[in-house]
Amino acid sequence: MRPWLTPAVLLLAGIAAYLLWPSHPETPPPPTAAVPRTEAARQLSASLAAAPDQTRVPATVLRAAIGRAFAGAPLTQSQVLALAAGQVVELERELGSSSLAAAAPQLYDLAALCAAEGGGTATDSRRDSEHAALEALADQPEALTLLRAQLDARHSWQMRIQPGCAATTFEDRAIHERLLASAAAGNAASLERLAAADSQPLSRMTSAALLGDARAQVRLALETLPSQPTQARAWLEAGAKNDADALGFYGGCLLSGCFGAPDPAAARSALETAARRGSRYALGVLASAGSDAAGRWPISGVPFAPIPARDPDALGLDPAARYAWAALAATLARAGCFGFEFETTAAALATAATLERTLTAGELAAGRAIDSDPERAAAARARLGCD
Repeated sequence: MRPWLTPAVLLLAGIAAYLLWPSHPETPPPPTAAVPRTEAARQLSASLAAAPDQTRVPATVLRAAIGRAFAGAPLTQSQVLALAAGQVVELERELGSSSLAAAAPQLYDLAALCAAEGGGTATDSRRDSEHAALEALADQPEALTLLRAQLDARHSWQMRIQPGCAATTFEDRAIHERLLASAAAGNAASLERLAAADSQPLSRMTSAALLGDARAQVRLALETLPSQPTQARAWLEAGAKNDADALGFYGGCLLSGCFGAPDPAAARSALETAARRGSRYALGVLASAGSDAAGRWPISGVPFAPIPARDPDALGLDPAARYAWAALAATLARAGCFGFEFETTAAALATAATLERTLTAGELAAGRAIDSDPERAAAARARLGCD
């Protein structure tokens, strides 16, 4: 192991698993009209407003998962609904015929999504992740039923998109040319995606970061930390201004001492702000701080941290505050806000349940009083695409 591969550097190294998207570009198809709102899409849209949670939650799981797949280059609500309904070919045609610079990274992400979800064969890692999520809730029948409904939503959607994904043509060269043209027009998301597949990405990554792309800013922090920690911190702080996960990771870095002595007070402030914005990593650290019994949130569900933040009890959270964050995470999990990150959903539900069994009545009452604020979850739900 090289001498600079400290735990702090390993912490940053985990960003690559989230940021380095596979390159499966597409050929722009012939021009066509905008994605039609078919009956399937209209029914899905109506289900989002339906009263019963068992109807609404599977739809929000898809919305949250699709939103995450197009991070930095979001689709319109109509496009999200169309894709959730299985209209892959129609969406590919719309994006392929669009002259908007943002369509290039969206097309790239659509190809990556088909490669990940529309192939018809579940990977071992996906099966293991789903099985681990179910095992984590084995002693909670109600939560287990909810999780199975979310899993069914994913599996049903995969069946809907498989024909469309099979009917599309993904060609690296064509999508690369689209990304180049979009990047030349100043589209930061296109620059970031080009950098992900570039053998010498620093120039494009820097350009994307200077244009405000949070993923590029965090990737630059990864690149520069071993040799230029001050510059790495500046890039990480820039990413944290615009991205909840980046802010949560920054808080974890402050807690672990990535840039010098640990700063628990600043770490807590950053983590709490990130949690209010929907950072799963921040919610996990805050809910589990100081209590091994609360559970360790799964690494596979935390894009910016391959190892847990060190010394979380240094944050100074009392049991009521810890439960309030756990309750918020559980509320988001029940609503389907974590998308296909089912281990995170299971961890959130299990952590809240554990605290409910182990804390005193007074601590739980105080935590519920904190969590009762209706605005507490609003920003998180909006950011996660499940509002």
